[in-house]
Amino acid sequence: MALRSCIVLLFLATSLCADDFQDTLQPLLSGRCADCHSGDEPSGDLALDAITREQLLQQPQLLHELFRVVDTGAMPPETADPLPLDIRQQATAAFFSLLQQAQHQKPAATPVWRLNRFQYNNTVRDLFQLNRQVLPLPEKLMTRYGSWLTDMAALPQKQRRLPDAVEARSHTLSPETGLSGVRPFPRDLQAEHGFDNQTDQLTLSPLLLDAFLRLSYSIVDSPDFNAESVGIWDRFFADPELPDAAGPQQQLAEIRSRLSWFLPLAFRQPVDAATVARYVDYAGSCLQANPDFTAAMKRVAAAAMSSPLFLLRVSATGDADRQFAAASRLSYFLWGSSPDEQLLEQAKAGRLADPAVVAAEVQRMLADPRIERFLDTFPAQWMHLENAV
Repeated sequence: MALRSCIVLLFLATSLCADDFQDTLQPLLSGRCADCHSGDEPSGDLALDAITREQLLQQPQLLHELFRVVDTGAMPPETADPLPLDIRQQATAAFFSLLQQAQHQKPAATPVWRLNRFQYNNTVRDLFQLNRQVLPLPEKLMTRYGSWLTDMAALPQKQRRLPDAVEARSHTLSPETGLSGVRPFPRDLQAEHGFDNQTDQLTLSPLLLDAFLRLSYSIVDSPDFNAESVGIWDRFFADPELPDAAGPQQQLAEIRSRLSWFLPLAFRQPVDAATVARYVDYAGSCLQANPDFTAAMKRVAAAAMSSPLFLLRVSATGDADRQFAAASRLSYFLWGSSPDEQLLEQAKAGRLADPAVVAAEVQRMLADPRIERFLDTFPAQWMHLENAV
């Protein structure tokens, strides 16, 4: 839908009242729609000639479909006269208003879905600032090489132009290798519209949870997971510089400091003191079994990657977490990964309710090299390019 159409629709929807069903929708449904959608055998088994406002409010999916077919002009069919533009705008605005009321009246269950394989790879890579892929990703049908996209984004608008040639490769034919010793979980199923990020396809069975547990430990145990490949090595995994006389309490204090920074990044939201304490206790038990500090921190990192707080994305259920849910929606849409520290800070300060702040963050994210991940996935899935012969 064009931006101008969206503005018109929202403007009209804000001025609707309860009489709009009787004045706008009922004449349309009983008049223009009843030719096909009435009688004993209505088209699509959908009778609209006598449907009431209350019945529509109880069927938000039907409301959404009616809104869609009228807004796009799919209905009336090509064999019938099209709706005049003013009637179509009034009808879509009325359907939109009813849909908002239906959702408010009967809220849908809070969607919970896990990270798909592409998002998991990117989230782990960004969390540890890895300089390579974690998993091979054959779902990357086509990706560009070089920095032309971000270089162009840094230029003034009038100076931007596409290069004459762009280097591209298909990772479906020749995937990049990941960390050695790491075996990825199977590629996620695509929903009917071609996307692999649909909630109903991204469940977490006990068997898959066990696979994620083994996967997280294989990542930190990989010989490629070391000080040369991990950007946060010195800050999180390296031995602390403590006095020679330092005892276990000083070590635990250092672990608590590191986890207080790491866990909110891993879980994409604030972490309470009790949760931090559990991970500190786990690190302490690892140190008792093996005094290797780096090995203990690897165990803790693997445990964090096995947590539902890391694997699952949950929509906001209240004002307290709505900002962080918005940050995750934005980052997983544009970057296919978790929010960075700056975006989480904006959420913590409650600034993501400000359209100007969101616009500035979007511009920053578009200029970041991670925007390539959006181009690697969304266009190909949207246009079903994998089906091209």
